[in-house]
Amino acid sequence: MFKRLAFSYPECGDCLTMALVTASGPLGLSAFFPPKGTTFENQPLAPGQSYPRYLPPPHLPLTPTWHEADFSLETVMSTTALPGESVNLREFTMKLLSRYQYLSAKSVSHFHMLKSAEHAHRVFKMIQDNPQVSILGLNDDIEEDYEEVKDIMQEWFELRWPKKAVWERDWDPVKDKLED
Repeated sequence: MFKRLAFSYPECGDCLTMALVTASGPLGLSAFFPPKGTTFENQPLAPGQSYPRYLPPPHLPLTPTWHEADFSLETVMSTTALPGESVNLREFTMKLLSRYQYLSAKSVSHFHMLKSAEHAHRVFKMIQDNPQVSILGLNDDIEEDYEEVKDIMQEWFELRWPKKAVWERDWDPVKDKLED
């Protein structure tokens, strides 16, 4: 499927994204992510092999034709992870998504991991200053200032979407504990 999208119908990447977001239900991007705690053990160094001098950021195969493309974890990790490294596949997927660029010049996607109140302020200001953002993914693995980050998010959501959609309901963090 990736080969078909990447080489025959690259404009359908948006359709795949929307289908996965829809399949994710109320939590947004769960269909993109492997289960929490899933790791991939990269092959160790072979005898006589040395560690790479440069490790590129996570990416899918960059080949000119579908014949050479190999989207297997073994192939992808062989060029984007250190030999013998245990790779958290949820984090790796988030990094891949953050690199995804829509082909349409009108669409811009942002994926951010909110870590603290200061970071949340910077992220929301950057998004607010860019009217081209059409898809926003937020990872809520907050490391500090939880209550303050929650308030910042709520304030920004109310600024961005002042009227609730017909399907929305009030969120109660006690009753509606978010699942990973």
